Amino acid sequence: MSAKLLMSVVTTVAAVLGFWCGSHRTARYYQDVVVGQALRNRGLEETRIRAQMNLKLLNELQEGQRAQAKETLERQLSVAVAGLGATWRNAPSNDIYWNDIFLIRDVHNYRSRYPWTNDPPQLLESIEAAYTLTDLFQD
Repeated sequence: MSAKLLMSVVTTVAAVLGFWCGSHRTARYYQDVVVGQALRNRGLEETRIRAQMNLKLLNELQEGQRAQAKETLERQLSVAVAGLGATWRNAPSNDIYWNDIFLIRDVHNYRSRYPWTNDPPQLLESIEAAYTLTDLFQD
């Protein structure tokens, strides 16, 4: 009787360990392969969108539609600055890249020389918040 009990316990432990190892390997596979593929696809999607936008802008410039191309570029710049500022709002200071700070300062200087006022008020607030955040990080 004790031999049967011992065999049952050993079999149960082996089954549990086997299941755990299998599920751990499956999770690692998912993490390494599937998530990695999703990140690569997202990078490709971002590259595809940039290429489409660049082509649109180049076509507009070639056709003499400078105002439309400038408006598109200004709007993209506004959204990018607001997005960078939003990612910093709750980030620890060691997660903030100096290149981003310098970029937003350069955008602020550019917008000081060449004002752009066609953004919606909510976007303008986000941009101003990003400008304010850069003041916290003096070189």
